[in-house]
Amino acid sequence: MTVNLVTGSVPRGSDYFGREHLIDQIWQRLATDNVLLLAPRRFGKTGAMFRLLDAPREPFRPLYMDVEHLESPADFVIELLAALRHDDHFARTVNALWEETKEVGRYLRGLTSRIDLGSLKVYLREQTDLAKNWRSYGDRAVRLLAREHPRLLLLVDEFPIMVHQIAQRDIEELTRFLRWFRAARIAPDTQTRFLIGGSTNLVSALDAMGLVDTVNDFVVQQVEPFDTSTAQCFVREALKPQGIELIEEVREHLVRVVGTPIPYLLSLLMTLLLDRYRKSGAPITVDTVQEVFETELLGGATPFFCHYYSRLQQYYPGHEARQAKAILGVLSRSDSPVRKDTLYQIYLKCAALEHTASNTEQFQRLMQKLENDFYVAGIDDGYRFSNRAIQLWWKNNYGFQNA
Repeated sequence: MTVNLVTGSVPRGSDYFGREHLIDQIWQRLATDNVLLLAPRRFGKTGAMFRLLDAPREPFRPLYMDVEHLESPADFVIELLAALRHDDHFARTVNALWEETKEVGRYLRGLTSRIDLGSLKVYLREQTDLAKNWRSYGDRAVRLLAREHPRLLLLVDEFPIMVHQIAQRDIEELTRFLRWFRAARIAPDTQTRFLIGGSTNLVSALDAMGLVDTVNDFVVQQVEPFDTSTAQCFVREALKPQGIELIEEVREHLVRVVGTPIPYLLSLLMTLLLDRYRKSGAPITVDTVQEVFETELLGGATPFFCHYYSRLQQYYPGHEARQAKAILGVLSRSDSPVRKDTLYQIYLKCAALEHTASNTEQFQRLMQKLENDFYVAGIDDGYRFSNRAIQLWWKNNYGFQNA
């Protein structure tokens, strides 16, 4: 097997390595349930969805949608219908929605397989009443899809970001959409399965809005990092095509230095090491790995790390972002877990709060949110950073932040 190092795009085919058990588990769950696939960015969530797309299993035909850029329920239904119309098998479902409307029906039937999706979406929005009556069209599409074989498996990526954006505009509109979407998923005659993916904390966000019941039909599937054995095998196989074979001591250090073996971080570090090797021609040693890790991986403006900082401001409202930054600043400077009561005092001080039952509950919600978003891990009665590399980067750049 040839494994290429992929750091910019989504790994597919043989480049999607070491996740066979995860893919089997997802397919098993889809046999009876809808699946909520959760993971931080660059953990392999989209890669898993593409694996389902590239190697479908009966009785499903997967269809992929990235909804990160959408801001309304109408946008979602338009995106869905455009994706269906782009698929040779499901195109007739969309055509059937406008059978009695000559002009629209003629337009849709006249589309070739090489559809300009952008033009199609503009047409649906501007030349039909879909933007106003999105729910009606969504209901009709779901009913038509109930008759299809193979059955539709709808893969919806970055769903939590879309939810956040709709909530920012109109919480009542979000409520209507989520309740409609749940009803569509659990309709008695539906044949469609839904796999929803996201890299932010969807469940806790909906819980805070009183809408967590709108996703209670999903089975939650977490995308976990590699285990140590798989990580070392990945390093060995990824470097083979480059004609490089690391001795066991160097390979073990490469895996150990990043902390929790996140495939993207391993790929990024190996790419930096290859760049160094090609420039100098010197063998890759333990010291080389350590130097490249400290100066190039942690020292650069790596988007992976920067995202962990910037998303606090985006997805942690009110005082939460400032409180989270203060807590993470303390954790970044500690070589051992920090007690929960110590972090609670930082939480209170940061927002000039007093100890109350309500504030205790809000603190616990914040720590749960940070844990689910892979910032921290709970250890006994305390917390530490979930990943060593993220901790060291945070310490270098923001470790001075405190209450």
